[in-house]
Amino acid sequence: MNEEQLDALGAALENFLQPYLFCCGYTQTFTPLHTYCRGLLSDLKRKTVEPIALASGCAVRTLQELLKDHHWQYTDVRQLLQRRLATTLAVQRGFPDGR
Repeated sequence: MNEEQLDALGAALENFLQPYLFCCGYTQTFTPLHTYCRGLLSDLKRKTVEPIALASGCAVRTLQELLKDHHWQYTDVRQLLQRRLATTLAVQRGFPDGR
């Protein structure tokens, strides 16, 4: 996605990421998590911390610490994502209560 397409996501990306904030066990990390996810969705050639940070105007160290210092709860994140996806698919198939 280019910058314009990412900007068009607006609050939708923030709303999508909000339930996953617990995954790093530190609630002040929402801005770096948002920045990192935008970078992964972007059209940058390299999707590593340094190019993402530099493109966003964020300190490289901030994103490095996000990935290095926080204890990620991968199992919980995966389960939440699976539940959200299952609900979305169920609703799209005509089951309004998500089942």
